[in-house]
Amino acid sequence: MNKSSVVGKILIEGTLILKSPLLIGDGSGETADNFRDVHAIRNLDDKPFIPGTSLCGVLRDWLTRTKPDAVTEIFGNLDAMQSSIQTDDIELVDFDIIARDGVRLDDVTGTVDDDGDDDFYVDSFSRLWGERTNSAGDWITLTDKPRKISMTLPCTFDDKKFYGLTTRNYIGSDEATGLSGYVDYRFVAIEPADWDGD
Repeated sequence: MNKSSVVGKILIEGTLILKSPLLIGDGSGETADNFRDVHAIRNLDDKPFIPGTSLCGVLRDWLTRTKPDAVTEIFGNLDAMQSSIQTDDIELVDFDIIARDGVRLDDVTGTVDDDGDDDFYVDSFSRLWGERTNSAGDWITLTDKPRKISMTLPCTFDDKKFYGLTTRNYIGSDEATGLSGYVDYRFVAIEPADWDGD
């Protein structure tokens, strides 16, 4: 028996929960019957899903940063052994697909044209470090006691423990290449975080 022989199998099952919006396009671009430049990837049952290869990519990236010696053992290499990991696609449940009009870009600056009516964007939320230790008027102070640092921010919510930053990420496309992606972003608001930070 050589070292690449299968001697057993470990099955891991679970539920993934999205904490922020997800954009996985099928690569088809605009079509005659659908003017959107990004279409959600769907399986044969017409249900959106996350490809198993995307999950493998995230896992490989995480291992590369946290345990680099395990990367070859799990994902193999071109010379000696094939990957020992197999993943299924992840079918989405309890989801909303949101489609908005495209972004109008300023021809000179290349940023979002504020005078335009188009607004294809995704809002994301990231928790800020520290806990609220003080509030005065429309300002709060967050303090990270172990690191002995603090910051004061504008915020009208002064009764929560943790806060985060909502960022609006605008999505646009390049007609020449057919590629889509984030073209600009704006900070929207500092808001209470809805989890306890543990």
